[in-house]
This record gives sequence, C-alpha cells and structure tokens, in this order.
Amino acid sequence: MKRPPHLRKIANFSESIHRQLSMYALAASAAGVSLLALTPPAGAKIIYTPAHRAIGPHDSYNIDLNHDGTTDFTIANSVSACTDFCFFELRQRPAAGNSGLGYILGSGFLLDSALKSGALIGSRRPFKKGTAAMAVARANVYTSNKTIAYGPWVNVKDRFLGLKFQIKGKTHFGWARLMVKLS
Repeated sequence: MKRPPHLRKIANFSESIHRQLSMYALAASAAGVSLLALTPPAGAKIIYTPAHRAIGPHDSYNIDLNHDGTTDFTIANSVSACTDFCFFELRQRPAAGNSGLGYILGSGFLLDSALKSGALIGSRRPFKKGTAAMAVARANVYTSNKTIAYGPWVNVKDRFLGLKFQIKGKTHFGWARLMVKLS
C-alpha cells in the first residue's frame, strides 16, 4: 500500500539523541517555570458594593467608590424647560480627576458608553473628562406633543458605566451597573 504524500516517515533516533532531547525539554521546562516565578503578581482586587436606588426627576445619587466620605461620581436626573421643549437628562458628573468611559459626538456633545457585560476597561480606553449625558428625552409640549429619546442609556438593563478614578493619587478603574428606564 502506498503512503499518502502529506504523511512523513517517522524517524527513529538513537538512544543518546533521545536522552539529549529529553534533557533539553526538561531544562526548557525548568527555565519556563523559573521565569513564571519571577513574574510579579497582579495587584487587582474586586470590591463590590450593592446598591439599589431609583433616581427620580430632580434627584441624584452620589457614588463614593472607596467609602472615604468623598463623592467620586454623581448620577443626576434633571428636568428643565424652555419655550417649546421640556428636557429630561440623566447625566454622570465626575469629581475632579475622575472620568467616565465615553465618546464625543460631532457637535461636541459628551456621552457615556453603556457597556455590555465583559467589556474591557483600562488606560487604553477613551475616558472623557467632564459631565456626560447618558440618556436625554426632549418633549415638544406646544407643537407636536412628541417626545424624542436618545443616548446610549435609553431603556437599557444591566449595562455598565466604565469609571476611571483616583484614590490617594493612584489611578483605578471600575464599573457601575445600571438599569435605565424612561417612562
């Protein structure tokens, strides 16, 4: 029977070559283990604080990530009006030195991203300084009586707000899990 061309013939090594290859494999494995032993451990720690808070109109919620009595972020639900419109805005306001993971629309309007579970955050992500909109509803009460809602947080469940914050001069990253329901 003819052997298919893609299969190679198995080589038989002498006992001394086989022993040398085994010693090489053992030495390479030992070197790899020593390199792993020299790798410093990561300094990550997950701290979870459960909170269930409905934020109604004209209300806000202060987030103190390290429980030092200082607000790190504020989630605010504001209502305002002008001649033809009523505005309902859910916004995230970071304390000085902190920021949320988001993006800027072409008009310069800052929005916070509504991240799905498992999204990576860190220093390479686009954290933006300043107050950012999460969800906005605009009601035209005098002419069309229609409400337009926009923003990445409109009617979402179990989405995550990426946070970059300072504790004792060191940068940390975290998430706040939120559900936003516009009625």
